[in-house]
Amino acid sequence: MDRRLSCYAYGRPNDWEAICVDLNIAVNGTTLEEVTESLGVCISLYLEAVADSPVEDQHRLLHRRSPWHVRAKLACWARLPWIGCLPVLLQVVAHPQEVGLGIAAGHP
Repeated sequence: MDRRLSCYAYGRPNDWEAICVDLNIAVNGTTLEEVTESLGVCISLYLEAVADSPVEDQHRLLHRRSPWHVRAKLACWARLPWIGCLPVLLQVVAHPQEVGLGIAAGHP
């Protein structure tokens, strides 16, 4: 079962950040393309590490959201772009079964 993740990127020339708010993973880079690729790699590596973790820890590790203030800031920026920088919504779909995670571990 695939899982769609909420990920955003924001920044300006030579200073970009991307964050997956569903897994609390963030990366920095100099271009949108760089942070998008880096975030994808980090998410894949994270899912592989979760797959190697004890089954009793997998649910917790797959549902560790970013702090509320980070999610609130991104939500405000997306709705009210004049108060900050407009974040770019990244389309990220995780495939937990590809790294050996059972469907039960992926349920909310």
